Amino acid sequence: MDDPQTCTYCKNGPPKSKRKRRPSTVPKDGSFTCCVCGKSKPLDQVRTKYDPKTDSYIRNPDNICRPCNLEIVDSRKEHQGTRQETIERVTRKYRGTPPVVTVGTEREAVEHAVVDESKPGGQGFQIDQEMKDVIEKHAVDMARGHYSQLGETIVVGDRKIWDLECSADDVEKHIEVKGTSTEGAQIFLTQNQVEHYQAYPHVALFLVSKIKVARDKSGQVRVIDEGEPMIFDPWELRPENLQTIQYRYSLP
Repeated sequence: MDDPQTCTYCKNGPPKSKRKRRPSTVPKDGSFTCCVCGKSKPLDQVRTKYDPKTDSYIRNPDNICRPCNLEIVDSRKEHQGTRQETIERVTRKYRGTPPVVTVGTEREAVEHAVVDESKPGGQGFQIDQEMKDVIEKHAVDMARGHYSQLGETIVVGDRKIWDLECSADDVEKHIEVKGTSTEGAQIFLTQNQVEHYQAYPHVALFLVSKIKVARDKSGQVRVIDEGEPMIFDPWELRPENLQTIQYRYSLP
């Protein structure tokens, strides 16, 4: 029989504090598309992030599912590098590099892109020239914002065959920027661009797909959906992904 004079603290030690259960604000219904593997997942599979201010778990805006997040963590341990670099490496594993169609001139590239607008997988520019310009500028602005964090970045598309130059760690990187309203399964390059990107050692592709634009009441074209950026850095043009299209017409 226990001694009634023995206190509870001496007998059982200090009381154990109960772990506070943090509420989750992640919805348990619906679905989302993982930006890494590209698969549709239930919302309760989205990678969560703890917010100490609200003492709860909130949805992470990058929309990465838990299995992909674990793969990113393991890959980063193995290969080192930043988390963003690791995300891009794992994304390439699932999605690969988009095929590249080469044409003779920049004008032909635009013409092919306009024709392929009706196809869900093509690069696709809006037939409306003003909308096309807005899509291109939006993609360049997104790319410049990203690479400006790495080094001095300037837009050179008006005088070079690439769109951006980024100088960091004594290396000048040439960046090809593509914007599209479609899935971005195919992009267009001129023959000169392909030859340069195959020869120059520091190239990157910044592809923004699913950009949506519309005209407001005043008739001005505005971006209503910023789209989904995909970064291939370094970018290796694979010969098996290249498809050359050339047209020659002889006048009678």
